[in-house]
Amino acid sequence: MLKNKNKVDIVYIVIANIIRIIFAYEAIKNLIAENYTQMVIAFLGIIGTFVPYIINNIFKVKLLKVLNFAILIFVFGAQYFGSLKNIYDVITFYDTILHTASGIILFLIGVNVIKIVDERTVNKLFCYPMVIVSFAFCFAISWGVFWEFYEFASDRILGTDMQLLKSGGDIALMDTMIDLLSGAAGAIVASICTYFYLKKHKKEPINE
Repeated sequence: MLKNKNKVDIVYIVIANIIRIIFAYEAIKNLIAENYTQMVIAFLGIIGTFVPYIINNIFKVKLLKVLNFAILIFVFGAQYFGSLKNIYDVITFYDTILHTASGIILFLIGVNVIKIVDERTVNKLFCYPMVIVSFAFCFAISWGVFWEFYEFASDRILGTDMQLLKSGGDIALMDTMIDLLSGAAGAIVASICTYFYLKKHKKEPINE
């Protein structure tokens, strides 16, 4: 099965399977301990690792290789360290790290959208790095805002406390703004790196 895979694909498969084994262990351990909430979180983590595969092979939408890795690492960081190990108690700014990472991932999704459009048009957009970076940056920022809309709606309708409204004072506002700013920071870093990468490889299509 691995004969037709390049080194990057093989590394991805190995890392993905290691992460799945870790989630499977957590799921079984929590099942035995009758901690069903944690078991479900671990099971969802396993499903999350298959998201790139589902998109690439079932929906036939080819993702950038760097995006495949980014999704995999984000799922592991959010579900394993965040939800299962509750690292928020140890690293108080871990939520900010995740939002920064989400800004990078959303930016890469925006680049992937451009790539898909690029493959279906005559006038190739990869010749214009600023077009790609500008669209992807706005895409990331927009979805970051929509996520905050979701948190607000969830708190109001379902009674959750995703925006820390129950903490009172300016904590909810600070939480929302830090989430938005950290997501924007991730998108900015990704924009700068992508711009210079595309300037250097401006005669090549977006593949990696």
